Amino acid sequence: MVLAVSPLVTDHVLAGPCKPQGSILGEVSISHGIATATVLESTTLALSETTINPEATTTTTTSMVVDTTTLLPNTEPSTTVATTTIAPKPLGTFALTGAGGLVTNAQIQSNGEARGPLVFNSNFPGIESRQFTLDTATGRLQDTTTGDYICAYYGQADQPSVPVDITNCDPAHLGPHKLYNYLDCRVVGNKLSCTAPSASYYINEDFTEWICTPAPENEANNQFFYQHRGDTASWAISRGSPANYIAIDVLVSAIYWP
Repeated sequence: MVLAVSPLVTDHVLAGPCKPQGSILGEVSISHGIATATVLESTTLALSETTINPEATTTTTTSMVVDTTTLLPNTEPSTTVATTTIAPKPLGTFALTGAGGLVTNAQIQSNGEARGPLVFNSNFPGIESRQFTLDTATGRLQDTTTGDYICAYYGQADQPSVPVDITNCDPAHLGPHKLYNYLDCRVVGNKLSCTAPSASYYINEDFTEWICTPAPENEANNQFFYQHRGDTASWAISRGSPANYIAIDVLVSAIYWP
């Protein structure tokens, strides 16, 4: 802090013996070396006349006037933080391979037709390994050759605990509470992870309508299985430990990555 006092006027006039008369005016400027604030202050000192009379009592009056101090804070510029939304990265094309039991290293196969089951280790004509892509925004798994989406099929699920086969979707019977419903999938590390609603489906006595009874949401199917049916292993999804089914993982093997 620097204190500077600059006298402006100093004047003495003698009006009589021992009778000084005068005034002292000064400016006091205080400057603080702080970047965020400036202090302006002025101080005026006024000394009244002093009269000395040999026959009277000496009287001295001093007045001090100090003006207010104004603090001018530094104005900081406002800061705006931009928000960036990053779209999910597409996964490209990949194959799906079993990991567990007799389907280890076996690729998922299909005939590429609507409603066609997805299987392992099939030697039937027209059944071949498939390639897939995953829409990361919707979680829908899709055959890259045919464009068919992959669904859970509820035609054999007469109870919520019964595993449901994984097949190509049937657009004519597709959606919630219908025979076919989309798998909801994502890739975690190198594994495919999917869920499908758990429900029981049965046909009415007139064989004219399928009736659906959904299970609670916390009982969703979320574990892959396979079941041997002749020389073919059918791919299924369920929960718990259903009889005659073997739990497996399904691995993602990149064929083309964008």
